[in-house]
Amino acid sequence: MRVDDKITMQEYDSKAKVNWPHRIPNIKSMELQKRLGDNIYDYSNGAPTQRASVHKKENIETDLNGKYVLISRHFYYFGCNAIKLPKALLTKIIHQEQGHRSKSNEPYVDEFVKWIESSDHSIGQLYGWPDFTIDWKDSSRCGVCSTRKREAENDNPIETSNHAC
Repeated sequence: MRVDDKITMQEYDSKAKVNWPHRIPNIKSMELQKRLGDNIYDYSNGAPTQRASVHKKENIETDLNGKYVLISRHFYYFGCNAIKLPKALLTKIIHQEQGHRSKSNEPYVDEFVKWIESSDHSIGQLYGWPDFTIDWKDSSRCGVCSTRKREAENDNPIETSNHAC
């Protein structure tokens, strides 16, 4: 994803109601895409109120931990259909998760962009749904990723093996 704009969550809620109403989850819809909207918090009364969505009370602290929403019109979303990085990039790029802040991948951005843009994938497309089968809080599910996460938090890139995670 290339970041085109950065706005507060309150601004996002206000703009979504007008510009992107499909981003507000409709949990009663029979269509999965409509249930998965990412404008999960209503700021119309000042303090954020969680809308009915796939997020639960347990997600509130994490969801509201940040201040901004990143807006992009230049992205690829693979979800459960993630594609493998070429080996040349896989051994360099640090695994990052939501909320991770690191500049350790900066030297590889141009190489990654060249690779993804030369693929057969179109910009701004959804290629797979989120992988709901993964328990991201279960750090035991993949020792390599949890090791990479600890290393990345210290901004120390480490070599990685090609594994499915």
